[in-house]
Amino acid sequence: MGYAVNRILDDDSVIGAVNYEHAATALHAKGRMRADVFHHKIMVDSAMDVMLSALITHEQGIVLKKQAVAMANRLNSDEAAVIIGQLSVAGLLRVDTQSDQVMLTDQGVARMRRYVEMVMADR
Repeated sequence: MGYAVNRILDDDSVIGAVNYEHAATALHAKGRMRADVFHHKIMVDSAMDVMLSALITHEQGIVLKKQAVAMANRLNSDEAAVIIGQLSVAGLLRVDTQSDQVMLTDQGVARMRRYVEMVMADR
């Protein structure tokens, strides 16, 4: 898996017109690898993992539900709710309480895309 993630991050086809879904997926996988190596929550950036998950689904045009946020990021429902709440207060995520959908705000999309561009340019 490490080779595949490095290959994604080193793929020159991503340069120019950034494939945000592709790059965010690779960054999310790198975070999981780090978590697997260290075996301690202190070494996990759950807020960034949630934001990467939200960017991936945004780019795919699919709906992200709170339960999926928790599962995709190895969080229990309480942990996910706290992180989603904090990211909502920060203006990066919004939650539709009726449908339980979680989505990036316009500001969240812009900042995550900028972050991905900076990481890709720094490789």
